[in-house]
Amino acid sequence: MFPVVKTQVSGCTGEKSVRVKRQVLLPITVVKVTKQINFLIVPGLTKSCILGINALEAFNSIIINVRDHTFYVQDDDGTALKISYDEDEKEQETCHTVANIDISFDEIEAKVRQTDLDNESQDKLIQLCIKHRECFRKMPGRFRSYEYFIHMKNDEPFAIKSYPVPIKYREQVSREIERMLEYGVIERANTPFINPLVAVAKKDNTVRLCLDARQINDRMLEDHDGPEEIDQVLRQCNNIGVMSTLDLRSSFWQVPLEKSSRKYTGFLHQGRTYQFTVVPFGLKVASAALNLAAEGILSGMQGRVIDFVGDWLIISPDFDQHVRDLDELLTKINNEGVTVNFSKFELTRKEIRFVGYILTP
Repeated sequence: MFPVVKTQVSGCTGEKSVRVKRQVLLPITVVKVTKQINFLIVPGLTKSCILGINALEAFNSIIINVRDHTFYVQDDDGTALKISYDEDEKEQETCHTVANIDISFDEIEAKVRQTDLDNESQDKLIQLCIKHRECFRKMPGRFRSYEYFIHMKNDEPFAIKSYPVPIKYREQVSREIERMLEYGVIERANTPFINPLVAVAKKDNTVRLCLDARQINDRMLEDHDGPEEIDQVLRQCNNIGVMSTLDLRSSFWQVPLEKSSRKYTGFLHQGRTYQFTVVPFGLKVASAALNLAAEGILSGMQGRVIDFVGDWLIISPDFDQHVRDLDELLTKINNEGVTVNFSKFELTRKEIRFVGYILTP
């Protein structure tokens, strides 16, 4: 215990301040991570212990998701621990260990140093990427201001027989199911709507799980929002001096489903029933849902950001304006809670590939 000199504390309601005379250094443990936190000893508190933002900053890379009642804290080995808590924030419910979700400073520097810019310009880009490092997390984010509602014409339950998973893919499918649970993309549920799940093999020997959503697609109302024809999109490319492209990470998974719509996306895996909490691959309105969700981010950036189903092209007349445009866009992305695939983030190019076309000034 140590003395404190000339320190007073008042509550958020503005009542009379209380003089603090002592402080103490205590170990605080969140799951497996322990940090030494300095506490002021304040008489008359309604809670025995109150942790503020400055205390949370002592834990590496802590990320709080209020909507999903989860937060992540990184241990000393760089492993991210996911903690879920109840709506009253009273007790911890579950804890999962997931892969390191942060992009490293070395990864940022390596990507920027690959550009043809001079050192001073590269340093500006590095600082920009570090400033917005949170939106490059290696997991899907979630739009905070939008949820997609599925409008059904026919609400009668259905249960379609699941497809057998080839033996060589069973382990990958089980790992992917576990990963989707950890990310909150799916959840255990009791739903009468069962769709087949399709495992699509990828080049890196992993699998992508898609919903065979033909039953839902036949029963839902059309949503005609979506991207323009590609030739109309490319006509927007004017006044090009510098270009960058970014790709939203697992873009459809970042669009949350409204709770009453989730039951339609049910599926079976190893005798257990799950449902999606986000827009799944295979839903015919997926592009429309993403288009609607992204409106808030892209608002006010017409002519500077061109979007095509999760692929965004940023065009500017010169480098300095490009840095400002990227800063504005990444700020909006970060505020919305969305994440970008950093490995596909192409920075400050004079020639760039966008939706299968090579663009030049």
